[in-house]
Amino acid sequence: MTAASWMRAAILRAPLDLRVEDAPVPEISDDDLLIRVRSALTCGTDQKAYLRGHPKIKIPGPLGHEFSGEIARVGKSVRGFSVGDRVACVHTGPCGRCFFCSKQQPNLCDSLTDRMAYGAYAQYIKIPPHVHAQNCLPLPASMSFDAGALMEPLACCVHGMNVVDVSEGESVLILGDGPIGLMMTCLARHRKARSIGVVGKYPARLNAAARLGAHLTFDATVSPESLKSAFPPHGPDVVIEGVGRGVVWEKALAAVRPGGRILLFGGCPPDERVPIDPGIIHYGNLTVYGTFHFAPPDVRQALDLLESGVVPAVDLISDRVPLSEIPKYFSARGRKDYLKVAFIP
Repeated sequence: MTAASWMRAAILRAPLDLRVEDAPVPEISDDDLLIRVRSALTCGTDQKAYLRGHPKIKIPGPLGHEFSGEIARVGKSVRGFSVGDRVACVHTGPCGRCFFCSKQQPNLCDSLTDRMAYGAYAQYIKIPPHVHAQNCLPLPASMSFDAGALMEPLACCVHGMNVVDVSEGESVLILGDGPIGLMMTCLARHRKARSIGVVGKYPARLNAAARLGAHLTFDATVSPESLKSAFPPHGPDVVIEGVGRGVVWEKALAAVRPGGRILLFGGCPPDERVPIDPGIIHYGNLTVYGTFHFAPPDVRQALDLLESGVVPAVDLISDRVPLSEIPKYFSARGRKDYLKVAFIP
């Protein structure tokens, strides 16, 4: 298999101006890989960039970072990969040398977002050595490309779940019925949570949550008091927020039991401000975590969970469409009830 000189790629020229156009296939150095993209998924980060721009994504520039594919070219100095290998890959890799890496917090690496391999909404993507040496993994023969593309968002969920550390027998409330909420549902079930509840807006998504292990589902208008009473005697042990809205952060604080734990997973808009009653945290003896991104061990754990079926891709990917349909799914006026959509370059 050889790569052509030109490819089709989705280029974001400005917010709301995305064009699928001809672009040169990336040139690779002796240390790089070139991957032919077979599946690239929707993501809230890419959608935010499309709608209003994003501080970590260059505009004009390519979009997409949840993907899998086949090796199309291998740099002369690269070992362990061959042309034609099926792989799942993420878009970042920590440096291993900075302050945060030395503190075993590689998800906060100083250069993490400065050296991203971005642009998976295209036929080909270049993967630099700091990424492929750590986070480009062989795709199991039994796994589809669509399932492999879920490795990146699932790694983020794995990282968050490892931080909040749900234990067997605990009760868990998940705020949000999107892909993150449903993956968190699978992880809570895998950890043998006693009771799992999911709050959301869309009946189809809540039905999916029930299929994936949620014991209780609630409409998004439910009050914190009703949520607490649904988890007797004092409320859920753990609340996981997966929406990225200040009002949902407030609901998380109000719904958790005294002595409970909260994971604030969703990223809020830059200008969002959340009023918090400090007494809820102080007198409630709450533990509140924020998590961002993932570390290489989370990536490997995510692929294992996909291979074992703990997180079933078939229940999380709604549609498979060409790159030209990206605006249809990212538009503020578009459908809101889909889960993940696989764009096929």
